[in-house]
Amino acid sequence: RIASLLNAPSAGEGEHFLQVLEWTHCFISCGEAFCENKVTNLRKHIARTCARFFDAYHRQNMEALKAILDKELWHSFPLDEGSIKPLEQ
Repeated sequence: RIASLLNAPSAGEGEHFLQVLEWTHCFISCGEAFCENKVTNLRKHIARTCARFFDAYHRQNMEALKAILDKELWHSFPLDEGSIKPLEQ
């Protein structure tokens, strides 16, 4: 049931995802304490779901940033060759 909760469309929305993730970790901790077993399959599913979420979140934010930068007016800044100091290592 937790896996279906993580796959719900609203679970992939920023704050909702973090809340669902927090509830899932609480649920896992309680279940592992009660059963004295690790829940490896669910943990693997959560790791995959988190990776997909953060990949999509990063991609979405990079696209938004690109759109903002594309709308900016950029101007060339004239520089004299002697006005820039060489970088020292």
